[in-house]
Amino acid sequence: MSRLMVSLLALNVLGALIVGWMIVQRARGPKCPIFRTPGCPLEVELSALGGGVRYGAAKPRFRVYLFVDLASGAARQAYQELTLALVDKRLAAEIELRVLHAPEGGCPPGEGSYSCAAAAVVECAESIAPGVGLEVVGDAFDVGWGRGEKTSALLEFAQRRVSGAKEGPAASVAACVESVRAVHEQIASHAEVASKMGVLGVGGVVEFVDDPPRRVSFGDWLTRATLLRLMTCVQENRCEGGEE
Repeated sequence: MSRLMVSLLALNVLGALIVGWMIVQRARGPKCPIFRTPGCPLEVELSALGGGVRYGAAKPRFRVYLFVDLASGAARQAYQELTLALVDKRLAAEIELRVLHAPEGGCPPGEGSYSCAAAAVVECAESIAPGVGLEVVGDAFDVGWGRGEKTSALLEFAQRRVSGAKEGPAASVAACVESVRAVHEQIASHAEVASKMGVLGVGGVVEFVDDPPRRVSFGDWLTRATLLRLMTCVQENRCEGGEE
């Protein structure tokens, strides 16, 4: 074999190793500790975040904060994996899922991205008819992969879900999106915390509900197996990168 062939083969092997390392680093997610220090800014902000969609146990042992960009394919996959895991009644009895928003770049005034508009639709639908928000999140991901005018299509889906959940006439989701300032302030607060955590598209925190709570972050590769592993390590306070 010529020296040129050997060199090319070595470069291919090196390239494959580098790609593998990048995938592992991405799977580990943002480098956040288990937040236990009283007064830690992220500790305070996570606990105080309003809005979002809540689903699962009324008195959970674990809480999962899932930050999503509703235009992200990775976020869609993580959402599907997590909601599928919660079909397991044993998990559903222990976990409260909180879906929060992480639109890329935030949502500055006048921002017209689908991510920001979809987040507002989800928040308004949930505020009008508590409990439908999780379904509207799924609708938002599905609509985001379609063609045509996406925001209008999502508004129609959301209004149908709200109307189906209410007895009598339901408030307008579109009117809420247009006029309720608090909705947009909540989304901005979610995006600010997500940015500080280094979330890109999707990421979040698994919390063991204790006093004080123990938390560990995750990236976008949140499978059921990963969720179970994080629940165990945070409960036993032995997650890599966290406090001993």
